[in-house]
Amino acid sequence: MKRCFRFIRCGRISSMLLLAASTQLAGCASYDGGMPRAMSEESGVMTVVGVDAGAGGMHMTAAETLPAGSADRLQAYGTPSVRTQSFVSLADAIWQWERKGAPQLIVIGEEWIRLHGFASAWANQIARLGFKDGRKPLLAVTEGAAEHLVRSGAAAHSSAVLLRQADWTASPLRSRSASYEEDLVLPYLPISRGLGGEAAATVQAALFKKGQLAGMLSPQQSAMLSCLRGVANLPALSWSTSAANNGTAELKRVSCRSDVRGNGSLSSPVVRIDVAVRGESVTSRPASAAQIESAARALEASFAALVRELQERRVDPLHAGDSFRRQYAGVWSPDRWRDALARADVRLTVKLNPIGGTIP
Repeated sequence: MKRCFRFIRCGRISSMLLLAASTQLAGCASYDGGMPRAMSEESGVMTVVGVDAGAGGMHMTAAETLPAGSADRLQAYGTPSVRTQSFVSLADAIWQWERKGAPQLIVIGEEWIRLHGFASAWANQIARLGFKDGRKPLLAVTEGAAEHLVRSGAAAHSSAVLLRQADWTASPLRSRSASYEEDLVLPYLPISRGLGGEAAATVQAALFKKGQLAGMLSPQQSAMLSCLRGVANLPALSWSTSAANNGTAELKRVSCRSDVRGNGSLSSPVVRIDVAVRGESVTSRPASAAQIESAARALEASFAALVRELQERRVDPLHAGDSFRRQYAGVWSPDRWRDALARADVRLTVKLNPIGGTIP
């Protein structure tokens, strides 16, 4: 007989649940087992811009849609007003946005990213767009051509809802400027087809090293990475448990606190990562202290496996190198840190607190 933790559902869970709708947010979504859709309170004009590779260098597609609420409070979208233009650089386009107002969502086609990457200068330019009206644009990489998502008003709005729900997608548009050669993380939207034929999307993490694409994480890994980065609001977090339990643990409405620090030595680097995870159990019945402790150790192992993968890729989305930079007295360079990270001794601890469960 299978034995499961009280807050664990046996068997594998769909990765789509990792980014299920959270009704705590403004402009929240309706979730009935399919993908979330924008609610009618999002009543203003929404501007979406797509960036693709083109004959003129940068092919940019912009669309404005004016949603109209329907009786069931789901959004109804008409055909968006679309215009296209070519630019030599992003700065040329941003000059126009600064005059007319920043778009709510900027999506970059996967082809452009694979050809040209995503530099920290772009992150800083886009982040500055939000200073004028106090709202930073949502930013993501999309599968295929960005123009396809822009021309679908429903897909664009659904993507915007998902990006708002995943707090980690605010990176790299943080309050501080991204430095040259900083390892960045962008949300990636792989487009799939829903049961009704409509476009649907999940959110994954796209990793960048030296401005070039270094790889993409699965939805489950993406949620774990966001937790390691100390994100305060995740719709869900799941991880594999031991073979004896034959299941996957899951928490909803998760908040994480993370402390990442190093010993300051590039010759014998040690990275310490302490993570506190709090979230709602998938069932109302409490788990025992032993069960929670076992789940915490399984989560710790999953985190450690992800960190090992980041080490192998020599990419530092956790910015562990920042603490080494502050302490290291020798000559510093991002490449020296990446070499040190690959062989660093990572010491990771997890404290798990499922709300409604017994605290270990």
